[in-house]
Amino acid sequence: MPQDIDSEMSWSDLREHYSLQPMHRQHTREQKALQIKQQKEWQSWADKHSAQDCSREPVAAPSAVPDTATRQAFEMATLTKECEFRVKALARQQEHELAALTEKHAFSKVTLAERERFEMEALAEKHKREIEACGEAWLAHSTHEEAALQTRQMNESIALDLRQKTELASATEAAWIEHAVEDFLAKDPSLT
Repeated sequence: MPQDIDSEMSWSDLREHYSLQPMHRQHTREQKALQIKQQKEWQSWADKHSAQDCSREPVAAPSAVPDTATRQAFEMATLTKECEFRVKALARQQEHELAALTEKHAFSKVTLAERERFEMEALAEKHKREIEACGEAWLAHSTHEEAALQTRQMNESIALDLRQKTELASATEAAWIEHAVEDFLAKDPSLT
């Protein structure tokens, strides 16, 4: 017997199931660890050279010492790459979410069609047996039952289509909002 449509995963559950947030968080942690490591390296390099400056003449020319502009450029490049990664990860996540939503919708339609077919076959069999037992007088009642079943099935189909359109519109709007936020953050990496 087909599964009940209400027992399917909700859009929120599908979104959480296919989310790339754990990977994004790990990437962010790695980026922060890299930045801390690089800061320590810069600091040790600066300490080493300041100690050398006190003891003897500078070994390197002043142009070889990295200045704040170089470091800021490096940090901006790192933040830009991080923003690009987040945008790509978000696009991939939304691609997975849309595929899952499409698959869910297709499964719901197939399930509904199978259930409708089963109900019509069961009703036809019931009417066949009742007509054999009661005669032609039962025919008018069976026609009324068929019409009621067809009306109920049509209403269920319309409700399913409406629910699927609403889910798709909601998913599209959420994706648009997420991209707008990422675009805004990509324009000013200092906000991340």
